[in-house]
Amino acid sequence: MSISHLNIPQQLDFTGLQVHFAQDQVGDQQIDIITFEGRIDNENCVNLNRKIHALLSGLQQVTILNFTQLQYTNSTGIAILFSIFHRQKEKNGMLLIGGIHPFTKEILELVHLPLELPVLETIEDAKDVLASR
Repeated sequence: MSISHLNIPQQLDFTGLQVHFAQDQVGDQQIDIITFEGRIDNENCVNLNRKIHALLSGLQQVTILNFTQLQYTNSTGIAILFSIFHRQKEKNGMLLIGGIHPFTKEILELVHLPLELPVLETIEDAKDVLASR
């Protein structure tokens, strides 16, 4: 399923990275799920940053980032994550990480993410958190 309200393809391709966009429903709430596959590194971070920022304004109130297949991220990838988080917060939205690769989890643990940005083991765990709100 694509994110039709953003008018973008279901997938963006970068060197060493694919980003997939989908929508889902939790209760009566429409949510976006963005899945990252590969690595965010010096080869792709500039283009990724530019394209992701162009899409941020169209995200639903709730977005889940799936990092299950994100094997690595550099500091620009972390900056992109914080940018998405702050944009969602500005519009009283919510961002969750639902699913995370073990190495990416280690990187994010070093960064000390905001408490309002939960890191959950799976997308289903993230949906359960949303359903219980």
